[in-house]
Amino acid sequence: MQETALRETYEELGLPPELTRIIGALTPLYVPPSNFCVYPIVGTLQERPVYMTRPKEVAEVIETPLDHLLDKRNLRKEIWTRGQQEVKVPFYYFGGHKIWGATAMILAEFLEIVRSSK
Repeated sequence: MQETALRETYEELGLPPELTRIIGALTPLYVPPSNFCVYPIVGTLQERPVYMTRPKEVAEVIETPLDHLLDKRNLRKEIWTRGQQEVKVPFYYFGGHKIWGATAMILAEFLEIVRSSK
């Protein structure tokens, strides 16, 4: 999975694999709307990246400070209408962006690991 993650990161964001140091993997996550299973891999970069995104795959890169995500005041919930159903949706708020869904679920696990290691 690590090689796949590095390849996808290069293909979607233009980040060369040699700049990334893999730390580990998070829990695989099934995403019903897409019918995909996501295998999150966590890594660090040796230097600040220059993104070369593929617009068909990446709408926008949102760089968010880790301290901002760790601040629980930035985890919010709203009632959203999905189809004909109202659901309470948790999301991380940063710079006018709502980071939700599978991305928010993956971030939540990562942030709990970071908190527990402090």
